[in-house]
This record gives sequence, C-alpha cells and structure tokens, in this order.
Amino acid sequence: MTVRLPDVQHHPLRIVLDTRGRSPVSSRIFSDSLPSETLVVTSEQANKQWCQQLRDKNIEVLQFATENQVIDLKHLLSVVAQRGISSVLVEGGAKVNGSFIEQGLVQRIYAYIAPKTIGGDFAPGALAGKGIEKLFDAQQWQFTQIKSLNPDVLLVAEKENV
Repeated sequence: MTVRLPDVQHHPLRIVLDTRGRSPVSSRIFSDSLPSETLVVTSEQANKQWCQQLRDKNIEVLQFATENQVIDLKHLLSVVAQRGISSVLVEGGAKVNGSFIEQGLVQRIYAYIAPKTIGGDFAPGALAGKGIEKLFDAQQWQFTQIKSLNPDVLLVAEKENV
C-alpha cells in the first residue's frame, strides 16, 4: 500500500481496518521503512497488547465502537475528513469492499483484471455482504474507462446518479 510511481514526493496516509486486531504486528504494512504514516482503525474490543505494540512502533491506533463487529465507515470517513483528507482509495478484501458499497460510500471503482483463474468453492469474490434480492435493486454503474495494461485490463466505473 505505497505509491510505486517514480519521483513521487507525497505518499498518502495508509489506513488499515482491522476490527478484531488480527494483523500480525510484524507485517510489512507496519514496517517503519515504508514511506508515510499508517493509521490503524480497530474496535474497542481489540486486544490491548496488540494496540500497544502498534503504538510502540509509532503507529496511531483509533478504536471505534462497533455494531456486529462492523466499524461505522461513515464515522471513520468523517474522522479522516477532519484531517483534511477528501479522497480515499480502498484496497480491501470482500468484506471491506462490500461494506463500503452497501453503505453507499463508493463513487468510483477501479477493477484490475488479470488473465488468470484462481477460483474454487471457497474462493472469496470481490464483494461480500448482504447483497440484493432482486436485480432491480442493484446499484447502477457506468464504465468510464477500459484500458489494456498488457496483459491485464483496467475497468473504471462511476456510480450513476439515480
């Protein structure tokens, strides 16, 4: 979760969502060799020792109240906005991605597709969550860019105004 472009002077704040506090403190994402800072957002129930180990590495830890082990993402974004951050790039797993979509907090999707198959009965999809019961209820998106990156493809979609 770093900018990989050459000659980039500004590296944005990394925000790690870990409701249960399960990410190993030794993970590369918590390395002090990475540029910029890392903010960890977790629940009030997260292991106190884990939180302290992160703080000992000069990583800011915010503990939020949760409902059903889910962090209120709108509240998180308001806290981030108070720091002057007006745009967030979410690189998440199915649960995080699904939560942002379900809460209506996504304006644009960047989907990179590689010509590889890695599925299986237990392979997670790109989105988790409640989903919808009827196709009529699906959120509508408009492709704004389709770009070949040899061999991958980038799809960019923006939320349609409904």
